[in-house]
Amino acid sequence: MKKRTTRIVISFLSVAVIVLAGWAIFLNKQNTDYERFVAASHQHAFSEFVTAVSQMDDALQKSMYATTPSMINAVCTEIFGKSMTAQMSVAALPFSTQELEQVSTFISKVGDYTFALSRNSSASGAYTEEEIGNLKSLSETATTLSQNLKNLEADLNAGVISMDEIIRSESNIDSKAEGETVQLSGSMKLIESEFPEMPVLIYDGPFSDHLSQRVAKVLENQDVVTEEEARAQASAFTGLSKANMQLIGKTENDVPCYYFQSNLEDGEITIKVTERGGYVISVLNSRVFYEGTTTAEQAIETAKQFLEKRGYTDMAESYYILQNNVYTINFAYMQDGVLCYSDLMKVSVASDTGTVCGFESKGYIYNHYIRQLPEVLVSEDEARGLVSPMLTEIDYQLCIIPSLGEKELFCHEFKCESEDGRHYLIYVNAVTGAQEKILILIEDETGALTI
Repeated sequence: MKKRTTRIVISFLSVAVIVLAGWAIFLNKQNTDYERFVAASHQHAFSEFVTAVSQMDDALQKSMYATTPSMINAVCTEIFGKSMTAQMSVAALPFSTQELEQVSTFISKVGDYTFALSRNSSASGAYTEEEIGNLKSLSETATTLSQNLKNLEADLNAGVISMDEIIRSESNIDSKAEGETVQLSGSMKLIESEFPEMPVLIYDGPFSDHLSQRVAKVLENQDVVTEEEARAQASAFTGLSKANMQLIGKTENDVPCYYFQSNLEDGEITIKVTERGGYVISVLNSRVFYEGTTTAEQAIETAKQFLEKRGYTDMAESYYILQNNVYTINFAYMQDGVLCYSDLMKVSVASDTGTVCGFESKGYIYNHYIRQLPEVLVSEDEARGLVSPMLTEIDYQLCIIPSLGEKELFCHEFKCESEDGRHYLIYVNAVTGAQEKILILIEDETGALTI
């Protein structure tokens, strides 16, 4: 009986070992198959990336010789499309930000710059000498990048380097031996290190190099204030005691600031004061806000009085939004009846107490100055004629709006309603007559949002 039991146990353990071994083989095969699938997917994405860059290079070479608005628009649209394809392919590759930083920046700049040229082609009719020079420089850089990527792809296809290596390295960073290099990753870093110098692009777009040189207009020629002077400004602005206002740090970025914190029973208030001029640029309250009875109209009036008491008397409210029991009201500077949307301030009012609980003025600090407003060359009625007849006008306003490159556009703003009740904002340039922007205005009980 004992021998029989022993045989049963041994048989059971043998079966268990066989099952476990089979399961381990199955899991290992499944894991190997998955790694192969991932490697194939990444290799396909890399191939698409190389193709998109090559086609972008071809289109850039053609673009320099376009001489009519329709052809300029066609080739620039083609370049933009290839740039978008390249960017999507890059996102699917297992490389770190460091390995693709310059390449990604270059591709984004090419797409955005040619998109701006495409928009301008109908008005300008032809390239300027500067634009042709920029396209030539971008083309030369794209040609170098394309050839380097093709060489890398050839090595990849020949088995000289392997996509598997970089995938394993990304998933096992801690286990990689010191000094070990991943060939494909290293090759991308080499391309980055040898990346040609890009041309300086000054144009109306978010990648324009002039944006990195921006200075806050309000702070120009302002004297540096001491910590005590900044604390006094923070105290006067918020009504909080100087004695309970501690310096918690300083920033040294584009707008150097002092950070002060005041502790209250229900939370903390952080105040940011510019080092030059001593302007309060933000106030943030950390307390929990509860549902209250304050109406939007009451919140707007409270916010308006708050600004007026602090010397901001020429601000007009535009739109508000209610989130997390806090009303945030947008204000823009009004000059001679023209609403300057660039000069933006935000005031937050708590729904439960009806008091101001937050403030932000970065847009105002960066953009505000007394403008020499251009002459209106396209009248209100002429601009109205450029609004679709399918829309019904609700309101009208002359305004200044920022462009994609944060330049300023002097426009007629028409608030309109479509047949289905949806609201739109149509902006027509008051100097050129061009339609500059069309925004959808979403309005409900929580406020308004433009898209």
